Amino acid sequence: MNRPGVPEQGQSRLVAPELDDDLGEDPVGLSLDVAECLFGEQLVRGNPAARLWRRRRRVAGRTAAPVPTPYMARTLPVGIVRQGCCTCRYCSPGTSPSFIIEDRSDNFLSLPVHTYFDSAVFEFELDAVFAGRWQFFAPLARLAVPGDTVTGDVGRVPVVVVRGDDGALRGFVNACRHRGHPVVMEDGCRRRLTCGYHGWTYRLDGALVHARDAESDPGFCREALSLLPVAVDQWAQCVFVNTDPDAAPLRSAHPRLEPLAAEGGFDTDPEHYRLHREAVFDIAANWKLWYDNGVECYHCPTMHGESFAAAFDVSPERNVPVLTDHLMNSRFVSAAARDGHTLRSNRFCSFQLFPGCQLIQHDDLLVLGRIVPTGAQSCRFIVHYLVERDADPGRVEAWIALWNRTYDEDTDAVERQQKGLCSGRVPRLRYVPAREQPALFINGLIREAYRDALGEAPPGCTRPGAMANH
Repeated sequence: MNRPGVPEQGQSRLVAPELDDDLGEDPVGLSLDVAECLFGEQLVRGNPAARLWRRRRRVAGRTAAPVPTPYMARTLPVGIVRQGCCTCRYCSPGTSPSFIIEDRSDNFLSLPVHTYFDSAVFEFELDAVFAGRWQFFAPLARLAVPGDTVTGDVGRVPVVVVRGDDGALRGFVNACRHRGHPVVMEDGCRRRLTCGYHGWTYRLDGALVHARDAESDPGFCREALSLLPVAVDQWAQCVFVNTDPDAAPLRSAHPRLEPLAAEGGFDTDPEHYRLHREAVFDIAANWKLWYDNGVECYHCPTMHGESFAAAFDVSPERNVPVLTDHLMNSRFVSAAARDGHTLRSNRFCSFQLFPGCQLIQHDDLLVLGRIVPTGAQSCRFIVHYLVERDADPGRVEAWIALWNRTYDEDTDAVERQQKGLCSGRVPRLRYVPAREQPALFINGLIREAYRDALGEAPPGCTRPGAMANH
């Protein structure tokens, strides 16, 4: 019999880590006691993955940290080891908890290479990195009037954001409370949210108003079957979503955002820009590779010599970012004269909000982008181009063409990079701190997210000070 809160046998699967057989890097295995505790002994015993873990544990001489939920237990994040815990069946009696995450940031090395293609790590990151953090979701202009709805995925959660009849922005898990089908299939404007599967209908505030042939059922309670909420916030021209409905406001999560925006001259007036166009880039590379590429400009002179680097000042002395508060801010102002024929930026202010949000304001444009992880070796980058209301149309089109070319060049670069990492012959990557400190900063935030996700005790485990070593 499984323990409370643990999936029944057959509902979960054990996933073997994709590590080199010689354990040349990150010798990590999952304690069989932990796996048995979370999944049940019969599921573990005799499982090929379990035998692999047993062999690797003998070689490595250490075991992985217990994971906080049954779902996460079948993922195998790397670089993490366990050194005893409290008194539960998979902990050494009388030992104090001590979790160690191998941290290579001090010698400028990347995350372990297989984190860029391991499907188990990807599944773990959807929860560890993307759940419970504020992420840019849509331009405010897409939710301008009552009834406007925008759909999208935030980590593993399908989300719909709605402008209500009362003018308020609300977000919901885009899953009908009947059978889980999406309530909204595409963006648009509507008076009701009606599931196309069985016709259950909700008001714009998420309340269920009609459930065909169900309301006479004994015990049926419409009030208990409203759409499940997610948190929504607005800043400048942006709508943000957090899958935690009780999340602290965006400004509390990023207290330096508004002061840095004021210092950099970032115009937060939603009326100053109009929504012009959207572009979507489907990228055959892990989301972390795209993220690294987007925060550093070490590659700009070589990769973007006739695109981004031709229009923006990419000199190192002019590009010293502020790295703080789970965000990155870069800005410059140029005294160079602007003519009508040559694209050359006179002002630039950008923010990268972890995880995956890119906000860039320069000259005639506001560029809003977000990374959507779609697989262990794929991601999607959605970018919205907003333009100043009095901007020259020809120059606007030239700027957008330059940005699209830059993103195409970045796509080519990271897809080639992905192929190299998947070869099995590439050791850890080594950054250049003088030029790639932003990438090291983002990698540090990812490590921090790993720690936060794995530092929680399993159900029933009391581990005061579990993160004492950090």
